[in-house]
Amino acid sequence: MRHHLAIVTALILAVGSLLTAAPSHAQSKSEIVIGVQCDRTGPTQIVGTVLCPAFHDYIALVNSRGGVDGHPIKAIEIDHEYKVPPAVES
Repeated sequence: MRHHLAIVTALILAVGSLLTAAPSHAQSKSEIVIGVQCDRTGPTQIVGTVLCPAFHDYIALVNSRGGVDGHPIKAIEIDHEYKVPPAVES
């Protein structure tokens, strides 16, 4: 019974936070800032050197078509070097 109560409480809090966050983003016409964790260096750099530029190209394509509901997207890229501390920090 306690397990079910905890799940229901968590769901109510999650839905409540989504409902209160949505209007604040819809009212502003500023850019949407997202973080991109890339591994351009380190043991898996072969993946990051291919995927990260493709991700930036897709963002440029979306922005050239008006962004997301009129909001341009800005991506901040962080190279985590396939190391846990920089990835967690970002």
